[in-house]
Order: sequence, then structure tokens, then C-alpha cells
Amino acid sequence: MKLFSAAALVAATAAICPSTKCWTLNNAKNSCTLIPSCVSVTCGPTSMTMLIDGEVFGANVGDIPGLSDIDEFMISDNIWVKTCDLGNADCLTPTLAGDKLTFMGSLQQVGSSRTRSVADTIIDLGDFNVVTSPFGVGVDFTCSYGSTVSITSGDFTVQDVSVTGTQTGSGNLATGWTLAAGFGDTIVLGGMINVIAIWSMSISGIEPYLKSCTINHGSKSVAVMKEGCHSTVLGIEASPTTYANSVAFSYRTFMIENEAANTQSVTCQVQLCPTGNNCARDLKACPNSGADKNYGYTKMN
Repeated sequence: MKLFSAAALVAATAAICPSTKCWTLNNAKNSCTLIPSCVSVTCGPTSMTMLIDGEVFGANVGDIPGLSDIDEFMISDNIWVKTCDLGNADCLTPTLAGDKLTFMGSLQQVGSSRTRSVADTIIDLGDFNVVTSPFGVGVDFTCSYGSTVSITSGDFTVQDVSVTGTQTGSGNLATGWTLAAGFGDTIVLGGMINVIAIWSMSISGIEPYLKSCTINHGSKSVAVMKEGCHSTVLGIEASPTTYANSVAFSYRTFMIENEAANTQSVTCQVQLCPTGNNCARDLKACPNSGADKNYGYTKMN
């Protein structure tokens, strides 16, 4: 086994890796390992922000040649930042697998633009040159999100049929979803009400489906949808929607006996699935045991 002094190890790292600040040399594998403090990623509800120290590319100046999408960067003290909307397919690659929705973005320096502590070894063979040092430095950034999202509408009021009123409930959540009920219609007891969940993102090959929904009234909740199935007893029906990346249903309004309040809200779980594949309804049969029998759950198209 070879032993190196600290100075020799630094020199070896500088000769092989882009820099000593952001890379360590694995001498046994003759490879460079990135130091985590030189990069970071922030996974927001609608965007992903990647941060990288210029020393990852071996540069200590403002201009790093060969950096992909250089026009989209802001730079300060040799720290490079790039923010991509989750729906930007040119910037991020989404992957939906099981209960995770993952986005991957890359910051790369390509070709012979790579900066090193030592120059590339170029040998002139007459008709062509050969280069004995590898090209390119890149870092992949990944953000993972749960594919099931829980959202709740704002309160809306269900009026007795002898009283009229117009109420709308909506909730804009940090996850990039809006759940709205009523749409400005007069909501009277026994009338139909529409509920819609809208996603602010547009990801190719992925669409939302309703997994469960409850109507919250006072201290009690009624599961009008469960495991991707809707209650026929409570008159739950799928509703068409003109909004992109949205899913909707309607139901006949009700009030729970002995609950004094007439304000209600809706809470739904929305499942992100491959387009055309309702993965929110992954069971062979709808819930039909115990108290679930009373709801008459059936599969919603």
C-alpha cells in the first residue's frame, strides 16, 4: 500500500481533480469525490434551486467556460445558482416511481473547457491529436416529493333551504395546489356542490387523481371518497373540469345531525399517477366491510 504525505496528497489531488477545495482524491480508485459543502439543493413546492461553488469546476473566477445554460445563472463570489420550475422539462427530468416523484437537474461543464490545476496532456500524432486527460465535470441534483398530497379547502357555509347566500371556499397551499368548493354558487342544503383540486404544475406524463376526500363538519368528518372509490349513498360523482392538471367531483350537500355549526370544509388526498393510469385506485375492490358498507363505495372513473 502506498503512503503519501499531506503535501503529496494535495499535489496529487490538484493534478487529477478540478480543485482541492471541492474534491478529494480516492487514490485507490484514482477518482475524485465531491465535498458536500460545495453544493446544495433546495426543493421548493413549485421549483428546485441548485447551488454550486465555482471551485467544483476548478475555477476561481467569474467566467467558467463550457458551463451548460450559462445564461440562466446568477453569480456572486464564485457561487453559481440556478432555479428551475418543476414543470420545466428542458431543465429537470421528472420520474414517478411508487410513492415518490423525483426531479433531477444537472450542472455540467462540458468538453475541453474543463479547468484543471494542470493542463491536459495532448499528444500530436500528425493527422490528429490524442488527449490523455478526461473531459467534463458535472453534478446531478435530485429532489424527491411524496406523490400523495393532502389539501384542505377554506370553510364554506351550507344554508338551510329557507335561507339564501353565496359562499366560496378555497385554500392555496404551499405545495402548489388549490382546493376550491362552491365556485361562488349559492350553497343550500341538499343541493349539488362542485369541488376541484388544481395543480399549478404541468409535468409531462403525470396527472392527478383523487384518492380520498372527507367533508369536515364541526367535530366530525364524513369520508365521501375512500381509496379511490366514491360513496354512491352520498351522491358523489366525478365532474368534468376545464382546468389543466385538475380533478373534480360533485356531491349533494348535507349536514350532520346535532352539529350546531353550518360551516364545513373539504379535505382531499390527491395522488400523482402516470397519465391514464389511476394509481389512486390500486385495490381490486372498494372498501365494503364494517361501517364502510353504509357508504356504498364504488370505483370512480
